Amino acid sequence: MFLFGAMVLCSVRRMRRCQMPIGVFIAAAMAANLIATRQTAEGMSKVAEDYLAAASVIPPHARFVRLRYHTPSIPWRYGFSGNWSDPLLHLDAYVGAERQRIDLADWQPANPVFSVSLRPAFTSAQRKALWSLEAPFPDGAGTLRQLRQTLPVTIDYVIVVGEDTPEAARGTDYAEFLAELNATMNLVSTSRNRFVRVYRTKSRLQ
Repeated sequence: MFLFGAMVLCSVRRMRRCQMPIGVFIAAAMAANLIATRQTAEGMSKVAEDYLAAASVIPPHARFVRLRYHTPSIPWRYGFSGNWSDPLLHLDAYVGAERQRIDLADWQPANPVFSVSLRPAFTSAQRKALWSLEAPFPDGAGTLRQLRQTLPVTIDYVIVVGEDTPEAARGTDYAEFLAELNATMNLVSTSRNRFVRVYRTKSRLQ
């Protein structure tokens, strides 16, 4: 709207003497915006690349869930702070679709209003619990523990997104949850900045 208004202003006869400085100002503003947009896009691409690299250890047809805790420093680390877009929001669905993996915690199958839904063997309580993993506070560990014990299928992998800083962990069970996963599952992959951790269910032989 600002640029449109500036161009309209330049078209007014009395303002034609200002066309040159206004044009220079518009060009500078657009250049600054393009630079900022490019930096934001690059930052979002990098955070997605790190996420997908960590999740690449999950083989085709494996079942996984994602628990997403707070990551307040990630936008600053990767250079897209101040942008309302969330590049991590649907990456779990992409991980599932990329190599025919099964994302049990995707919000659409857990909601029966969508055409592709979890089969009837999943109870309403289990669907709600799977859906809640997108914001698993204050007891993500308890929710996952219950799901692993009661679901009609095995959870092969668990993706944990979060940061272990006091600010990020405040009001959550993130530290306790990681301690439980480290004791009961195998940590098989982490992202570069360790905001993504991938755990694999221990086999019966271990």
